[in-house]
Formats: sequence, C-alpha cells, structure tokens
Amino acid sequence: MAQLLSHDGFFFLLLIITISILLTYRRFSRKTCRLLPLPPGPKPLPIVGNVMDLPPQQVPEFEHWLRHKESYGPISSVSAFGMTIIVLHDKQAAVDLLQKRSRACSGRPGTEFTRLCGYTKWMVLQQDDEYLRRCRKLIHQQLGSRSAVAEFSHIQEEEVARFLFRLLDRPETLVRHLKTKASAIISKVVYGYVIEPHKPDPFVELVELNMANAQKATTPMWLIDAIPAFKHLPRGFPGAGFKDVARGWSEINQMSTEVPYEFVRRRVASGSYRPSFVSRIINQLPVGKDDDADAAKRRSQDVNDVQWSAAMLYNGGLDTSVAILSGFVLAMATFPHVQIKAQEEIERVVGTDRLPGFADRANLPYIDAIVQEACRWNPTAPLGFPHMVSEETSYNGYRIPKGAVIFASIWWICHDPDTYPDPDVFEPARFLDPRNEPNPTGHIFGYGRRVCPGQHLVDCSIFLTIAQVLAAFNIRKATDQLGREIDIKMNTNTGLINRPLDFPYKMAPRSDKYEAMIRRVEVDHPWDETDAGLFTALQEEATSSMPYPTLIILSLLALVYSIYRCYIPRKKLLLPPGPKPWPVIGNIRDLPPKGTPEFQHWLRHKDLYGPISSITIMGQTIVAIHDRRIASQLLEKQSLDSSDRPRTEFAFTLCGFDDFVSSRYDEGFRRRRRLLELQLCTASSRTQFNEAQASEVRRLLIRMMDRPAALTECLRLTAGSILLRLTYGYSIGMTKADPLIDLMERMATNMSLAAVPLGWMVDAIPPLKYLPAGFPGTGFKETAKKWKQVNQAVADIPYLFARRQLEMGSHQPSYVSKSLQDLVGDSGLSSLSDEDEHDIKYTAAIMFLGGTDTTVITLKTFVWAMVTFPAVQRKAQLELDTVVGPDRLPDLGDRGSLPYIEGVVKETLRMSPVTPLGFAHATSKNMSHDGYDIPKGAVVLPSIWWFLHDPEVYAEPACFEPDRYREPRKEPDPRSVVFGFGRRRCPGRYVADTNVFLAVSQMLATLSFNKARGDEDGAEMEAELKVLPGALGHVADFPYEIVPRSKKCVKLVRGGDGINNKGFQDEGDSRFIQDDLTMRGVLP
Repeated sequence: MAQLLSHDGFFFLLLIITISILLTYRRFSRKTCRLLPLPPGPKPLPIVGNVMDLPPQQVPEFEHWLRHKESYGPISSVSAFGMTIIVLHDKQAAVDLLQKRSRACSGRPGTEFTRLCGYTKWMVLQQDDEYLRRCRKLIHQQLGSRSAVAEFSHIQEEEVARFLFRLLDRPETLVRHLKTKASAIISKVVYGYVIEPHKPDPFVELVELNMANAQKATTPMWLIDAIPAFKHLPRGFPGAGFKDVARGWSEINQMSTEVPYEFVRRRVASGSYRPSFVSRIINQLPVGKDDDADAAKRRSQDVNDVQWSAAMLYNGGLDTSVAILSGFVLAMATFPHVQIKAQEEIERVVGTDRLPGFADRANLPYIDAIVQEACRWNPTAPLGFPHMVSEETSYNGYRIPKGAVIFASIWWICHDPDTYPDPDVFEPARFLDPRNEPNPTGHIFGYGRRVCPGQHLVDCSIFLTIAQVLAAFNIRKATDQLGREIDIKMNTNTGLINRPLDFPYKMAPRSDKYEAMIRRVEVDHPWDETDAGLFTALQEEATSSMPYPTLIILSLLALVYSIYRCYIPRKKLLLPPGPKPWPVIGNIRDLPPKGTPEFQHWLRHKDLYGPISSITIMGQTIVAIHDRRIASQLLEKQSLDSSDRPRTEFAFTLCGFDDFVSSRYDEGFRRRRRLLELQLCTASSRTQFNEAQASEVRRLLIRMMDRPAALTECLRLTAGSILLRLTYGYSIGMTKADPLIDLMERMATNMSLAAVPLGWMVDAIPPLKYLPAGFPGTGFKETAKKWKQVNQAVADIPYLFARRQLEMGSHQPSYVSKSLQDLVGDSGLSSLSDEDEHDIKYTAAIMFLGGTDTTVITLKTFVWAMVTFPAVQRKAQLELDTVVGPDRLPDLGDRGSLPYIEGVVKETLRMSPVTPLGFAHATSKNMSHDGYDIPKGAVVLPSIWWFLHDPEVYAEPACFEPDRYREPRKEPDPRSVVFGFGRRRCPGRYVADTNVFLAVSQMLATLSFNKARGDEDGAEMEAELKVLPGALGHVADFPYEIVPRSKKCVKLVRGGDGINNKGFQDEGDSRFIQDDLTMRGVLP
C-alpha cells in the first residue's frame, strides 16, 4: 500500500511540474505578444471586467461613450466577459483602421443566438468572406453609381409626390409618412412591388417584424450567448426555450427573404413584372440543364445571393432616410433662416410653377448643402455599425486584439468642433465657399469593405424629398394655447439607428398654388394597383408549406378520409346534373380556375346542364341555381332547411369566424337576428340614422371634389365612416386613414382567405385540428391564433368605445348605444348579461363588415354607369333640377318625387350585384326539387347575377335603363334578390338602400361624370365594367373624370363661403382607442 501511495505521489508531482512548465511557457509567450497595452479605459472588475461601464438602458449609446473620450482620449476600450470593445473618437483613426486596414477590420461580431435565427445571412451581420463579396458585387452592379440609380428616378419622383400629398392631408404623422415613402420606394426598386397606399401592407409589416426580431436577437440578453454549449440541448429541455424563439424568428426571417423573391420570379415568368433590382438579375441568371449538377449548384448559389442581397438592400434602406429626414424637419423648425434662404434659392432657380427635380440639383448648391448638413447634424448610425478585428494588429502604440469590436463614433466625427465649428448649429453654408468644410457622407455611410452599397439611392431620395418639402411647405415650431412657440430639442432614441424622438411642429403649404400642385399627384400619378393580394397568397403558401415526407403522409390521410366520405353506406342519390366526377376526388377539376370570376364560371354550367346543376368534391355537394323561381322555392319557402352557412374547420372552429357569420341556423342566430331586426328594420327604426347618413354623404362630396382621381379611396373612407358612425357612434377624420377601418379590413381579408375552399389542409382532414401546435403540418394553427386575436379585437375595441361613451353621457346615437339602452333600461349597464353583450358585440361587427363593401361596390358601379351612359345622367340631373332646384341638396323627403332617380338606384343594384353568387347557403336536412336530391350539408349557390341579367326578365340586361321599372314595362325590383333570401336576408337592407339613394341623388345634383381622355390624342377612353373574382363582386378601376357641375354646386357642398365647414373637418375618435389597439398588439 505504501509503495502504491508513493507511486501515485510521484505521478502527481510529475503532473504538477508539467502543468507549471506549460503555464510558465504560455505566460511568457503571451507577454512577448502583449508588449503593447490596450487603449485606455476604466479599470475592470474581476471576471466580469467592465460590464458596469457598458451603456445603461435609456441612454443613447453614443452619448455614453462620449464621456469615455473626455476621460480616456480619442481611442478608448473596455472589456467584458473576455470581449474587448474599442471606441474611436478620432476621424483619422477610423479611416486608418476601418478603411486602410479593412482587410483585418471588416468582420462583424456574431452571437450563437443570431446564428440560430439565421441573421448571419444578412450582409450587415455577415463576416468578410466570399459570400459577402458576391452580394456586394451584385448590388454595386445594379445600384453602385448615380447613373445606375437614375434609372429608378421616376419611382422616387412618384413616391415623393405621394409623400407630399399625405403630408398635406395629415402633417402631424410625419414619421408614418416617411416610412410609407421609404417602403414604397425601396419595394419598387428592389422587387417591383407596389405596397398598399392607404393602409398597412403585409410585406412591409413582415419586414418590420423581422427587423424588430433581429434587433432583439442582437441584444446581449440570451443565455446561449453566455453559455454556447446550450445550443446542444434538445428542444423542450429546461433552459432551452430560446430554441423555439429562434425557430420562429428564423421562419419569419426566411419568409421575408424568400417570399418577395418568389413574387418577382413569378412575375418574371408571366412577363408581367416591373423592372427592379431582382428582376434584372433573374433575367441575367444562366439557365442550366436539369441533369447538369454543377450548373444547378451554381444557380442555387446565385438565387441565394440574390435573395439575401435584395433583403438587406431593402432592410438597410428603410430606416436611413427616415432618421435623416426626421432630423431635417426638426432643424427647419429650429433654424428658420435656413428654410427662408433655401426657399429663395428654389424660387430663383426653379420658379413657382413646378417643384424642383433631380435635373435641378446642380443649380441648387444651397439645397445640396442642406442634404449634407442633414446627414452631419443627425447621422443615421451615430456609432456606425460595429467592425470586428479578424487579425491582431496595433495602432498608435495600442494593441488591437483579434476578436475586438470597434465602434467609430460617427456622431463625434460629424460634431468635432475642430472640423465643423459650431457643430450644434444647423448651417449648410459651412460646405460652400469660402468655408468648404468636409463632406460628411464619407463617414456616415461607413468605411472600407463595409460602406453602404445603397448610398446613392438614399442620397437621391433625401435630396428630392428635402427640395420638394422646402419648395411646397413652411415648417414652424408648434404653439401652445396662448400662441407661444414651444421649444424643441434634439432627443434621440437608443440603438444603432438614431432617430429624433417625437417633437411638436407645424407644417402648412406655402400657398394655394403649391397645394394644387401637390393634389395633382392623383391625376399625374394615379394610385397603382397594389400587389398585396398576391404577396399575401404567396405568404400563406409559404406558411402552409411543410416537409415533403409530411406532405406525402397528410395527402394519403386526405385520400383515405375522402374515400371514407364518398363510400360510406348511404342512399343512392339523384343529384342535379353536372360534369362526370373522377374517382375519389370528384369534380375538383371543375371548380372555378384562379383569375376567373366565379359567377362567370358557373354560367357555363347553366348552358351545359340547365338551371340547376351540381358537382361533388370529396363527398361535398355544391349546387348552383340559375333560376329565380327555384331559388325562391328552396331558399325562401323551404328556408327552415336551407339557412345554414357552409362550415370549414379552419375558418369557423380555429379562427372563430363563426361568431360573426353564424354558420348554424340555431337559437343563437335567431336571437342575434331579432336584435338586428329590432334596431334596423322596424318602421320606427328605419329613419333614426337618416341625419347621420346625410352628413356622411356630404363628406363624400367634399372628398370627391378634393380628390376626384381617388374614387375608390373616397368611397372606402365614406363607407367606413357611415358604418362606424351608425354602428358605434364613432367618427373618423375627413381625409385621414383610421386604425379601426384598417383593423376591420384586415379581418375581412383574413376571412376571405380562411374561406377559400380546400385552401387549408385541416379542411380536407378535420382530425388534424387535434394535433399539437409545432407538429409538422400544423402551421395553420399559428395563423389561426393570430387571426383569432384580430377577430377578438374587432369585436371588442369599437364596442368598448361605444359603451364608454354611453357611460360618460357623451355618446352619439348608434346601433350599439340604442341596443344597450333598450336591453338594460333603467337598470344600468352592470345588469347586462354576458349573452346579451356577446350578441351586441358580434352583430355590430358584422353590421360594419357586411355594409362597407356593399356601399363601395354599389357606388363604384353607379359612377361607371354614369360615365358609360351619359344620357341617363343628363335625364337624372334634369329631374333633380326640376324637382329640387339648384339652391339645396336633395334629401330623403324628395324621394317620392324623384321616380327616375329611384330607377337609377334600382338599376345600379341590378347592373353589378354586390354578391354575384349570393352568400352560400347550406342545407341542414335532405331536400329535393323536381326529382333531384339535394343532400344534407350541400352548399347552395344562387346566381344573383344571372337572376338580374336574365333576358326573359330584364330586356336588354346589358343596358343601364332606369325606366325599365316604370310603366309600361314594370320589370321586377332587383332589391327582392340582391339582399339575399329567406332567413338569411340582409338585416341592414334599409340602411343600405338609404345610403345608396342619398349618395346617388346628391352626387348627380353636384357632380358630372365624364369619360376620361387619353394623354396623347385626347380621345375619349372607354370604361369597362370588369368584376373581379371573389365572393364580393368588386369592380376593377376604370378611366373616368369627375368635375363639379358649377361653382354654385361647390359652394353648396362646402358651405356658403366655398370652404369646408368646421363640422366636416373633425379629427375623429381614433385617439380614444389607441390604448386598446396597443394593448392587444393590433395597432397598424
């Protein structure tokens, strides 16, 4: 035993000696390479180093590091957890290290969490490697010079003009308009994509979400960054929750990169693309053979490079111009003499008959100097983007270790008084003779291999925006209630991107002449048709995609389920005639193809199979009816058995749309129906909202006179305004987008996507709803969760607004306030039952959702008819002039004396019905008609369009002829079918009818609708009535011209003095719901 202990002791002593030798050698070797010290800085603590010297929260980082400059000089450093951070407050040091030694100082710091999220594919976070060089080369080839950027100048000119237009209507939301402008420009330049012009865009929202996630991912707050070994933990293991977050963020990151690329690829393939950064490169990519593995690999690499370089060009272009231009507006309010001098230069060089453009830049040196000063005074990235040292080096006697992170204080470089005297003063003349101070753009766009590749595009956008804002607007400090100017200061946010915090200001057009120039944008650059629909479809396609093996398994399950549905023992049925079905899948190939309006597709079935036809898909029967008498028999006389709605698992069970649509004809539906009928359909209730409707129609006339080229937007605002006011007593501003309308339109879009037949795997295989979230093939669950959140907000937020207003005694008469008062009486709102409150919430929401599109479609059809049939317009206006006269607007009291106007209303409803196939019914029992079986659960589609265009009922149905309803013809009133059948007839039909009459009569009394003329030859352009696909018969845009009938009509609409009455310029009630929108996370 002693020998053993002695033997073990010998080996232990040998081990100690060996370790000592190794440690001595390592220490000696380190000393030889660490003869130079790190740059000076605060003394570190044991282990954690200078962690206490990092910037505290709520303090802008560049301000924090400025104190280090004062204490430790122009080059300082701190170390925390082994990471060295070097901050440069010296222009020459920044150039020497980051530009002249860019080979060794062009890396990016990375973390384990950002790698898990996939953000290291972003150029701004990518290491200095071959992949980065390929991406930068792509961008430089397409946008690396002023001449290359000039090819997209027309895009910038259009979007800056639209920015001025938005600013004119809503000057207080500057940052929102700047973001919209930046998004619109960069979307078109990079992808040829047109964003939603007046409401949140799905692509922009996706990118902003991705950027917000990236900012959180790069914040040092993740456990895996402190303990990288945690990346090997399995999902679900305690402490590994970051893996689920990373997975979700990675999917969003991938989607925001791949979906817009796929959008361009499909556009290019169809030949309908707009020239853009991506489309140019796609057209240049070589096409390899399928069996050429090397070519396929190169193409895959090329596609990957294009996707990520485009994504980073987009992401990098959003915040840069927003930050600089926000600072510019603050500077103009603070230094008014600069604004005056700039406006004098513009008037001297450009004049007052147009706005300055790119061609004027060389002749506007002071404006160009303002661009430079705006970049210097408030640099976008005050600390630049961090560089990481890839090879140890030294500078000015200091050691710069490998792995160190270098920040160049761009803010100090641009505010160094030795370079820029009086740096806090906004003085553009500093860049002109005789001072000629250095142009700051050599620093603000980065250094060396990391210089911003899109700087020329940003520079052009900033110049054009500044020049045109100065030409057209006066910017001043805001004033308080006593008329005293409110002082403003440059307070900035924290983070890499530096933007001024909100500040008070006033903006107004410099003259009526400039206001008229700005408003011409809707004529010179009509709003483009948005690409949001296609993007949303591609996004849903990407969301619902799944691994190939999973897809195979689920497809087999769908096949088994459909076989079961088709072949379970049941009575042999004699269905209405239709095309012969395929085994198992049935008539799936006989569904309407994409791009074809559904009612047109089913019309062909009428020609082939008669007035009642059917198809069957995976056991589901669909019956199309093209005979008014059959529809009346089945949907009116037998409505007890045919008043359900088709029900899908995704839309109704998971998304919760059943609360709005009431798919079952049950007691809940009947209870809500009675509530609506009581408030909207009784003789006493039909007139309670007449005054409010008349007021909103007058606002429509003002909008159309102000913005005649924006017909659809004016109708949309008015429809939303009428319905919100009648339903909730909620008012929107005259010209402003309203968050509540945006929210409700978002829900309507979601509902239309959720209801796509067989659009969701769970509808084909209902048992999938029981799978847990996160299981392969259940991505629909996350989508349903988000959409359900929006649905709940739509039901709750406006209802709570109306209830609070009622409690405070400041409510406007509305459906909700009247229903609440009738239900609780004198007992108080606390006595309201949960069931009654639920009914009021959801009937109110569906009243709004059902009425908005109805109004827009009907009135747009009316405008088309007046443009196309001018004789009808003249005859209608003659009746109005004779009966009503020129001194007032027609009202509901005139209706009985205006039979021709009444005919115009009826003919408008007939010509293009809001729902060409009605809203689908579903049978709750087995039914039959004329020997044909209609099984329980069958979907029944009544072809409203055909009922109203049947030549046996309406002679010459393609002609717009209001006299057809009068003696001697007396053709049927179309209102008997356009509002639906039986127990599903629209309860808001009287409100809708009143809206249409008031709008039609007052528009005809004050406006003329003419054919538009071509720009080149001045020839009249034909307006085509084109109905778009979908359950609702939206009418495509068409050329037209709207002008007031006379100056007297303008005064009649605007008021006696010819200007808008204050009552028509209210700010709206959106301020009362902002907190609710924010709390629920649904703020647009």
